[in-house]
Amino acid sequence: MKKFLIAGLKVEMDPIFPLMQSRSEKYLNDFSGKADITIDLPEGLFEKMRERMPLLTDEIAEQAATSIIFYTELLKHNGFLLHSSCINYKNRAYIFTADSGTGKSTHTGLWKRYIEGVEFINDDKPAIRLVDGAYYACGTPWSGKTSLNNDVLLPVGGVALLKRGTVNTIKPAETGKAVTFIIKQTRRPQSEALLESFAGLLEGFVKTVPIYEFACDISEQAVKTSFEALTGEKYVKRK
Repeated sequence: MKKFLIAGLKVEMDPIFPLMQSRSEKYLNDFSGKADITIDLPEGLFEKMRERMPLLTDEIAEQAATSIIFYTELLKHNGFLLHSSCINYKNRAYIFTADSGTGKSTHTGLWKRYIEGVEFINDDKPAIRLVDGAYYACGTPWSGKTSLNNDVLLPVGGVALLKRGTVNTIKPAETGKAVTFIIKQTRRPQSEALLESFAGLLEGFVKTVPIYEFACDISEQAVKTSFEALTGEKYVKRK
């Protein structure tokens, strides 16, 4: 099996199709010792997945199957995957999470357009890990419809629970609302033990990371609103 370092974890897997091969290439790592996570797809899996979803291609099936296995194992290493678009600004991660089609990727794309030094960490499924008492966002090869992902591990500076709006507003999220929102944007663990692990991780996450309710349109003013709240800096448009 090929060796990778993903979210700071030693991972072994053998990507089959070009999409997964290309997206995972930047995570290749000739680590020594035992792998933390081994992703070994069972024979006949793609056929079974297509029985439920006939239009599913093998490439997309591989992306989905490997991400599910990685997520399940990630929970054993103080981490979870969060459906979100995550960006790096000054070596801190800023996360925008919402239902598909709401506009999170559009908004992070506007950050990159208007703000100097913004780079993508992952545009669909970054890993969130608790490391030495702090929460970090990590790049993973599972980046949805795009290849916007990078092999980085950065402290989380803030999270925006994004929804569409005609007026750009942002305010601290109530804890209960933050928990409910985030649970909706991740995969529910199947075992009681993993569910307990996830609950503890999520409780610490919402207590220690600044989380905001953010309503926005697709204007530069929306970028200014979220940027100033999340970073604490004054917005300056890139030249």
